[in-house]
Amino acid sequence: MNTAAVTSSAVSSVVSDGRIARRLAVLLTERRRQAGLGLRALAKTSDGAFSAKELKLIEAAKAPLTRDRAEQVARLYGVDLTSITPDRMPLEIDPRGVVSTGGSAISFDPDDAESLLASYLKLVRTLRGQERSQAIELRRNDVDVLALYLELPGELVVERLATLMGATQLQRRVLAGMFVAGAMVIGLSAAAAANLQAAEHRGSSDPGARRAELDWRD
Repeated sequence: MNTAAVTSSAVSSVVSDGRIARRLAVLLTERRRQAGLGLRALAKTSDGAFSAKELKLIEAAKAPLTRDRAEQVARLYGVDLTSITPDRMPLEIDPRGVVSTGGSAISFDPDDAESLLASYLKLVRTLRGQERSQAIELRRNDVDVLALYLELPGELVVERLATLMGATQLQRRVLAGMFVAGAMVIGLSAAAAANLQAAEHRGSSDPGARRAELDWRD
């Protein structure tokens, strides 16, 4: 392990900032395509809150968004808005056994990599108010910091975090692939997770069906 303190870079924008709007647009588009959904289908699930035309503008970063509206569209797509906004400070890892961010800290066994990863997940769940959520989305910046400290490839760190969150083998591979592809946020929407579960269920008896089910990815 790296014996020096490691930190990530802070995001210095707000939701109304054009840079945040573009990041959100990329994140939403990426998530929708992963779930294999069209704009009309997604708009229909919003119960009239969003039209397909408006969603298209949002994905192009051409629609003005208030913070409340941004949170609403983030919930619709199943993404974590805090992953691209400055709602918390950079992740820091003290080699003496403390991982901290956003004014909160939690200890871990400095000689145990799994202890650090488990503590990180507990810390983030607490900050997001998702203590009961088994699976959470991972910020790329955080993964980079963990990977640097542990001196491991980022995709391997993602797989190990996913294992701790109870992800299946197929889900772990997909999440690791998202990291390798450069995704800012690594996670699966409810629709994508459902597709993966269906693929695994069908694939257990029919490998051909499993391959076909995985074609939801763009």
